[in-house]
Amino acid sequence: MQHYILCVKASRVDVVVRALLALLPRLRHAWRGLRRPPCARPDRMKAMRESQPERVGSVLKAILDRLPLRERLREYALWPHWQDTVGATIAKHARPVRIRRGVLCVEVDSPVWMQELQFLKESIRSQLNVRVGSDVVSDIFFVLDGHGTPR
Repeated sequence: MQHYILCVKASRVDVVVRALLALLPRLRHAWRGLRRPPCARPDRMKAMRESQPERVGSVLKAILDRLPLRERLREYALWPHWQDTVGATIAKHARPVRIRRGVLCVEVDSPVWMQELQFLKESIRSQLNVRVGSDVVSDIFFVLDGHGTPR
């Protein structure tokens, strides 16, 4: 029997659960197209019984790396890093809303903050790419929040 260990920070559990629930329909569809290994072989079954437990994160990463949507997942990996990258003050006034083709759209609550963030755009972009581990953000586009109130 395979055992899996789930190690997730308590503050991030809701993010992981929401992401997995959103991916379930796509995973089911992609899983049907994958070739399943033969499990009836006795030598393979014995090796599975003697194997060590694996972390759920590593198992999910292995599965998701085989799916065509892995690039989109890599793009959305920057959301948890936003506040750490820009700091608490900027995070109160600006938040990422979407990313398409490498362009991160950030909603800002005032024109003053929009102007300030224009000067910091390259720094934010490079720090986000470093934290995510790949060049997922090629540009940042700032838009005014329709409400105009601070968060």
